[in-house]
Amino acid sequence: MRIGARPSRRSASNGSSSCATAARRRSSDAGATTLSGLHRRRLRTSHAPRARQVGGAAACRVRARCARRRRPGLRRCRRLLLRRRRTRRRSRADGRLHEPQGAARRRHRIGGLLVHQPRGPCRAGDRPGALLGRARHAGRQAAQRWPGDGHRVARAARGPALVGLGEPYGWTVSGIYANFACRHMHEHGTTSEQLAWVKVAASMHAQHNPHALLRKVFTVEDVLNSPMVADPLHRLDCCVITDGGGALVVTRPEIARSLRRPMVAVRGFGETVRTGEAGDFDMLRTGAAISGRDAFESAGLTPRDVKYASIYDNFTIMVILQLEDLGFCARGEGGRFVADGGLVSGVGRLPWNTDGGGLCNNHPQNRGGMTKVIEAMRQLRGEAHAAVQVPNCDIAMATGPGMVFGIGHSHATLLMERTS
Repeated sequence: MRIGARPSRRSASNGSSSCATAARRRSSDAGATTLSGLHRRRLRTSHAPRARQVGGAAACRVRARCARRRRPGLRRCRRLLLRRRRTRRRSRADGRLHEPQGAARRRHRIGGLLVHQPRGPCRAGDRPGALLGRARHAGRQAAQRWPGDGHRVARAARGPALVGLGEPYGWTVSGIYANFACRHMHEHGTTSEQLAWVKVAASMHAQHNPHALLRKVFTVEDVLNSPMVADPLHRLDCCVITDGGGALVVTRPEIARSLRRPMVAVRGFGETVRTGEAGDFDMLRTGAAISGRDAFESAGLTPRDVKYASIYDNFTIMVILQLEDLGFCARGEGGRFVADGGLVSGVGRLPWNTDGGGLCNNHPQNRGGMTKVIEAMRQLRGEAHAAVQVPNCDIAMATGPGMVFGIGHSHATLLMERTS
């Protein structure tokens, strides 16, 4: 505004027009200084130094370029969302609805239950057919409640072809053997105290083994008072998990004689492979019923001829089941056979796992067969600890399964004898 000039009404109300024009020009030159607070914050996070140097439309162009650079990430997100929507539409068209795999797995794994026992413990008078009927009913219920678990629930609910006892709910090893123990207790009156005697015998032998993991002698009360893992199995009913290894040398008789040590020869053997049989199987009959029978037939021996037995012992119930299947006692009598020290060397009817076995000595992650053969050879050679050495031991057995009983497993039995 020039000095002495007459101001207009507009200049009086808003200041002079020349002052307003100059202010707008200065604002345009300042650029980012006239932007709102929100725009300033955005510019600070994306190309802020350059945005402060330019003003007005130039700043808008900078923001547009930044948005275009971020656009590929947004496009990928949109593609993923569209893909998920298409999957859900197809799922609804097929009569099922997908859900995240982790969520389905968490729902099905709760408790580690087995489908053949969905309503609680076995009822009196239950037959395998009745158990399977309840299993199929539970499978169909699971398929209706959790239809997004894909093939596992759908296959388990088809009907007669039940794909394993644990398919709809998932399974755990301890849960499987706990159900076998429940069934044995229901059918034959076996007690937890009788199961505990298996652990007691193993601990009485392991105290003499300097390499055993557990050298403490346990009592029946110790086993029963240990924490429950899967009813009715307590923690001390379960084997230890350790590192370990072993090796055997098999050679010709003439070479073995030159070693000037007691010779051990293979007298007989048997083996079998057993599947889960689509869930329709006898849960109290292990593969030892076949491998043991074949081994005794090939050797021309009977269970009474065996002076020492190495029997796989991942759980106490598994020892009882194999003793019955191998013929050392009648079916259903395994609990009474092991009670009161029936497996203790020098005391019981059948010296068993004198190194402490898998329950106390070692159990290298499901590989306990090698140590069973090694301890049997020590007994035949007279090289076991003096406190557990079986007198005049001339026939010994080593036996055990592979994989998981109830899901599908193999079983082998080996009979050995000491020769001159």
